[in-house]
Amino acid sequence: MAGIAAGTVVGVQALTRAALSQASPRHLTTAYVLGGSDTVTPIRTATNTALPPIDLGKGRGLCAIASTPDGKTAYVAGYGPGPAFLGTVTPIRTATNTALRPVKAGPGPCAIAITPNGKTVYVVNLPADTVTPIRTATNTALPPIRVGSRPLAIAITPDSKTAYVITRGSVARCPDTVTPIGTATNTALRPIHVGGCPTAIAITPDGKTAYVADGSQVTPIRTATNTALRPIKVREIPAAIAITPDGGTAYAVSFGGGRRGVTVTPIRTATNTALPPITVGRTFPQNFPAIAITPNGSTAYVINGSGIIHQDAVTPIRTATNTALAPITVGRGSCAIAITPDGKTAYVTNMSSGSVTPIQTATNTALRPIKVGRSPCAIAITR
Repeated sequence: MAGIAAGTVVGVQALTRAALSQASPRHLTTAYVLGGSDTVTPIRTATNTALPPIDLGKGRGLCAIASTPDGKTAYVAGYGPGPAFLGTVTPIRTATNTALRPVKAGPGPCAIAITPNGKTVYVVNLPADTVTPIRTATNTALPPIRVGSRPLAIAITPDSKTAYVITRGSVARCPDTVTPIGTATNTALRPIHVGGCPTAIAITPDGKTAYVADGSQVTPIRTATNTALRPIKVREIPAAIAITPDGGTAYAVSFGGGRRGVTVTPIRTATNTALPPITVGRTFPQNFPAIAITPNGSTAYVINGSGIIHQDAVTPIRTATNTALAPITVGRGSCAIAITPDGKTAYVTNMSSGSVTPIQTATNTALRPIKVGRSPCAIAITR
């Protein structure tokens, strides 16, 4: 489950950045929140008001969500009802918040990504060792693409030409690979060997380098040649990674040991050099760490433990100085975070609290939680 969540969080964050880059702050902005009650709850960000939930059908387990770059459609990956974790992807028309007919995918979908040109949705099917492409123009599933064993996360280059899928192999032994997919033909290319048990991936805005969190290191991949470069050692086990909009710094979020809690290691991408780690929490979050960076690149927000029983926290990091600011207390079981296109508000899902906490980024102040139903687990923001 840790691998699934990490992959889901990293897939949502990467796609949210792609969608937000083309969203205008002049339009109404909506956050879509996956819940454990077979629903997606839209939140009108201008008023922090939850709109009527969108029912996706009883008996479904919802895993991941992403929106198209034009903001017209959100795609929700889930499974069931039915045998063998039957996977589906449900398109939601955002103009009317209407769920369309589900599209069949592989069993057990765990992550989703959309090409920046908006033409194709890629769904990662963990137990089937495949990725299912979906043509957005017709919402039609194409033949599945076989990748490595136990795929769990995906990221796509800004030019939409290549998708990179990380795989973890058997429980006993990780094969340590990333499989590139040529999107023009939906063909899996030769796997790239990286470090032990990869968990997350992010790609620089110029598309030249993919960074893979694996083992106790981050491995850069030169996308022009699909070559793994020398791994960068970081503290403990990285579980999430994000890159500033200018591409200058990658931030790897790690589970610490002992009293180290959660740490964030900045990596200077020009030289692939790790800078001193930043401690953002002395305790673990109740679920998994996650990170999101404001559109202007000035602040990174990291989910971590608060040290308060039954509550988690979000720690802002000032990227200019790589300094952790005072943590912001949010709800229980926080697991995903997304930021509005104008950068004014960050939204944190709290699984155990059944809520979403808005954070005003100008003052780093938590606002009144928004009730969204049972077990909110992922979020995407669109206009």
